[in-house]
Amino acid sequence: LSIRRQRQMCIRDRFICIYKLGLILTPGEVLSWSNRIRSLTSTRHRNILLRVAHGDVFSNSRLCRFGLINDPKCSNCPEPSESIFHRIVECPKANRAWLELEEVKLKLDLPQLSDLSIENLIGAKEKVTKIALALQAELLHKLTSIGSKDYCPKQLVKSAVKVICCCENLSSDLKEKFKEINSS
Repeated sequence: LSIRRQRQMCIRDRFICIYKLGLILTPGEVLSWSNRIRSLTSTRHRNILLRVAHGDVFSNSRLCRFGLINDPKCSNCPEPSESIFHRIVECPKANRAWLELEEVKLKLDLPQLSDLSIENLIGAKEKVTKIALALQAELLHKLTSIGSKDYCPKQLVKSAVKVICCCENLSSDLKEKFKEINSS
């Protein structure tokens, strides 16, 4: 057997952990996830998903640890310390933004997320379509941007939908649905 084949056989039973967020994925899930990420036409969305998956997001607690800000508190809720996971999922405003996105996905007949686990948000566990994954990536970008301290969840989702409508190759009927959502 070749060395490459021996390595594949050894890795097959191991679990791969994306350490900063604590994601535990099997090698098959990692391959599936990386193939879905590669299918995205937008390099920006691929980059966002990879950064979130590896915990390369600037939360207030991380910025405070680097000495760039003085207060690690969440600016959208009374949480004493804003972690990456809090900024993306736990914060009430982020949670409302994900619910808004689920409503948009319902209107577009896209698959829904079963829960707000980090695996589902980055598309590592759920079988999501390319458009749904791009929408999730865009919302993750909006939630993790340094300039998005105080935001309206509905506007955040609307701007995410607008970006997807411009940068992804959509069918004509899907473009119409996206335009209807942007106009409402």
